[in-house]
Amino acid sequence: MNGRLQKTGYLVTFFTLAAIAPVRALRDYDYFWHLAAGRWMHEHRVWPRTDPFGAASDAGPWIDGEWLFQALLYPLHAAAGVNGIVVGRALFIGALFTLLLWWTSRLMGSMAVAAGVCAVAWFGAVGFFSERPATFATGFALLAVWLALQEPVPRRIVLYALLTVVWINFHPSALLAPMIAGAVAVGRLRDFRRGFVQPAAAALALLVNPYGVQGVLAPQRLVHLVTTGPFVNREWQVSLPGVFPLLYGVIAASVVLVVWSVKKESVEWRTDLPRLLLLALFSAMAIRYLRNQALFYVTWPLLIAPLVPQLRRAALRRVIGGGAVAFMLIVLLTRSSLGTGINDRVLPVRATAQLQPLAPVGNVFAAGHFGGYLIWAFYPERRVVNDGRNELHKVLLDEYQYARVRPEAWRHIITKYRIASAVDAYQPPIDGAPASLVLYPRKEWALVGFDDAGMAFVRRDGRDLRGLGYEVLVPDYDGPSYPRELIAPARQEFLRARRLLGDDSPVLQKIAGQLR
Repeated sequence: MNGRLQKTGYLVTFFTLAAIAPVRALRDYDYFWHLAAGRWMHEHRVWPRTDPFGAASDAGPWIDGEWLFQALLYPLHAAAGVNGIVVGRALFIGALFTLLLWWTSRLMGSMAVAAGVCAVAWFGAVGFFSERPATFATGFALLAVWLALQEPVPRRIVLYALLTVVWINFHPSALLAPMIAGAVAVGRLRDFRRGFVQPAAAALALLVNPYGVQGVLAPQRLVHLVTTGPFVNREWQVSLPGVFPLLYGVIAASVVLVVWSVKKESVEWRTDLPRLLLLALFSAMAIRYLRNQALFYVTWPLLIAPLVPQLRRAALRRVIGGGAVAFMLIVLLTRSSLGTGINDRVLPVRATAQLQPLAPVGNVFAAGHFGGYLIWAFYPERRVVNDGRNELHKVLLDEYQYARVRPEAWRHIITKYRIASAVDAYQPPIDGAPASLVLYPRKEWALVGFDDAGMAFVRRDGRDLRGLGYEVLVPDYDGPSYPRELIAPARQEFLRARRLLGDDSPVLQKIAGQLR
């Protein structure tokens, strides 16, 4: 009875800490275009075939491989709001790692030791979990690994195929399903023929999506685009040892553990080889692209558990379990920035709010990572030129890369895409001048709002925008101080901005130093 209570205590404590620590204000750039897509589907009762949002999207179909996530997200957001989604994401993380703890403890024979391993995995993964489908898709990956490692009886093969069907309509990481089952089949050399029924069934299940074979090929084309195009997404970069020492430390410790187990002849190759192949697969993926680290950490405890040596001393097990709980508590108290709502230092919430009432006729240009939020804010009244879906803006991305060094090319983009307003990010100076003055010269554009994330501009087009815009303040100016003759009018505008942004705004604090 005491043992059962102890296990329950570990599970409850682990879930509580694992779920509370990730509660933080929503900051994912893609969340809002996913939300807008879900709203569009509920309004039109069909999944999108072409992009309804972008004013500069390439001609051709939109392969929306995450449509099921979006269709589920919109009613949840409508019912619970942003705060509900923030809390829901945290609860998912807690539940995912508590389930992992339960499964891992059964393989290790010790809840305390499993808690130590799962605490490390939680710490490594939690920073990669945002409010996007990839986060929740890690649950599918964990279920796929668990199912694939079971004996491939017919009912499990069918269940694995059904899991793959749901997964491919939720997130393109479902392409892993046949790879996971295939790695397990290779590891089970004696059951070679029977084992390959499961990966074959999973491969066929991938085709059960609204776009057929294109739904399988599109993610592979996207990987090529975002790793070789003019703007390489950070999440598709290599995981460098100096930046992610924990990842390499965990992989190195796993290799040592495998070598030690082989020397001790404690490896049961029929059951352990499939796990080792999957461990190699997820390790290689995590190193190749940093976005895959979450998948590695979520599956790592389950794969390494049988090789962890049994600890006979109960006192040592209690130390490990207590250390895991203490470690997670320290993370909660020292490294977590608990909060709800939208992080307005990452997303241009207040700058957008200052732009909305003006309603200029024309399209909205966005710093690419702001586009999703602007789609949610402005569609269908106004269309946003661009957003984070790089695969839909290949032509524009090439044009914009050229326009960053050619002002005449930037003017061509403004004319071509009928850009009447913009919400742009803070950029480095261009030829020594603030980027906003180069891209949005104040004779042609009015700065109508700004916040800690970005700045909002409207084309003047002969309109008198005095009193609405900021004629003197330049939020991206990096000089030590404003020219003497501008300090007095700049202070008046500064006071107006402070009423909107508050005293704790980093941008306003910088400007305050420049106006002394």
